[in-house]
Amino acid sequence: ALVAVAGMAAHGELTWSHTVDSSTKTVTLTGVTATDEAELKGALTLPSTLDGCKVTTVKASSFQSLAITSLVIPDSVTTIGGGAFANCTSLETLDMGNGVTAIGGYSNYSGADTSDYDSYAKYGAFGGCLALKSVTFSERLLSIGNQSFAECQSLAEVTLPDALQSIGVQCFYHAKALTSASFGTKLESIGAYAFAACPSLARVTFAASGTPLLTIGEAAFSRNVKLASVTFSGALKRIETDAFFGCTALTALTLPDSLTTIGGGAFANCTALETLDMGNGVTAIGGYS
Repeated sequence: ALVAVAGMAAHGELTWSHTVDSSTKTVTLTGVTATDEAELKGALTLPSTLDGCKVTTVKASSFQSLAITSLVIPDSVTTIGGGAFANCTSLETLDMGNGVTAIGGYSNYSGADTSDYDSYAKYGAFGGCLALKSVTFSERLLSIGNQSFAECQSLAEVTLPDALQSIGVQCFYHAKALTSASFGTKLESIGAYAFAACPSLARVTFAASGTPLLTIGEAAFSRNVKLASVTFSGALKRIETDAFFGCTALTALTLPDSLTTIGGGAFANCTALETLDMGNGVTAIGGYS
C-alpha cells in the first residue's frame, strides 16, 4: 500500500516541503520556503533527492508566482503537475532535464471558452510566465497538458522533442513573441487552439515521417496573421475545423498524401492563398452545417 509521509528538508537556505511514498522511495515536491526571500528571486534548482529518496514529481500548483528568473529541473523528475510554476512572471529560462515525460495541464478544460484568461495562471504548468524566453525540453517528453505555456509572451521559438505524442488545448495560446514551431515524428495530436492567436508565428515545420498519426485540432493555428510557411509531412492524418482559419499570410500549401480528412473552415479566410496541392489521400472535406 502507498504510504505518503509529509516532510520538510533544508538544502542551504531553502526548505523543501514534500511527501515521501515509502513503498517506492520516491518524493513529490509540494513547495519551497527560504529564510531570506532573496533566495527565491534568482536561479532555482530543484533537488534530485530528499530524505535519501529520489524526487520524481512536482505537485500541481506548488510553486506558483515565485519571483525566480531561471529554473533547472533534475533528470530524476518525471512529472510536472498542472499549474506547478504558473504565473512565475520573472522566469526567463527553463531547463527541464531529460527525465520529464509529462507536463500537466487542466484536465477538464475544453478550450471552448478562450476568454477565460484566469485559467492560465491557475492550471497551465508554466502558463502566464510572461518573461519566459528559453525552454530546453526533455528528450523523453511524451505529453504537454492543456494551457501549459499559454500567455508565455516572450517565448520566440519552440523546438519540440521527437518523442512528444500530444500537445494539449491552448498549450501555447497567445504566445505573442513566438515566430517558429517545429514538431517531431511521433506527434499524434495537437489540441484545439494550441497555437492560436500567436501574432508573430511565421513558420511551422513538421519533421519528415511516413507514419500517418497526426490530427491537428480545431482552430489549432487559427488567426495567426503572419503565418506564411507550413511544411507538412507524411505524419499528417486529419485537419480539424478552423485549424488554420484566418491565416492571411499563407499563399501556397502542399498537403501530403497521408491526409484523409479536412474539417470545415480549415483554411477559411486565408485570403492570400493562391495555390493548394491537396495530395491524393483526401476522402472528406467538411463544410458548415
